[in-house]
Amino acid sequence: MSISKHWKGAILLASAGLLACAAPLAMAKSLWGKVTGVKGQQVLSFEAEGGNYDLRLYGVELPEPGQPFALQARARLEALTVGKQVRFRLQYRTQTGELLVKLLLGETADTDVAVQLVREGLAWKQPDVAYKPFSKTEPDILTAADAAARQAGLGVWSQPSPVAPWDYRARPSGK
Repeated sequence: MSISKHWKGAILLASAGLLACAAPLAMAKSLWGKVTGVKGQQVLSFEAEGGNYDLRLYGVELPEPGQPFALQARARLEALTVGKQVRFRLQYRTQTGELLVKLLLGETADTDVAVQLVREGLAWKQPDVAYKPFSKTEPDILTAADAAARQAGLGVWSQPSPVAPWDYRARPSGK
């Protein structure tokens, strides 16, 4: 009987030790840190106390290199984020381990980077994505930002026939 109690205690202690050593990301869905750079068109390098992470903005895609507004979109993403303290909220991890996040700016984390880029016409809202509204009477802010940018003809929406990044990539020559 004492051996059984001994092993139960050892297993509990080992489990607690493993949890304590786990990266903060595994423990929480939200983490404060600093954006250290932008890789490719829309992957952000993020540094936090628990380590370094590559993040992709949830629900949006920036124009691909070679598309209209690609350079402006990347420059704006860098200006908004690089060197800044931000908070990310993990939406989910893909099968390949990629972290899709809502990235929030400011001391109170009140500016959503994806919404800001969509609002400026510098990112495309993915068609199958909607942000959960804060209340039932409020619209989805990502969808509202997309509609406003389209109506105002901002950024990619100033083009006569804009092509979404996912359609651009699907073309045989990529153009």
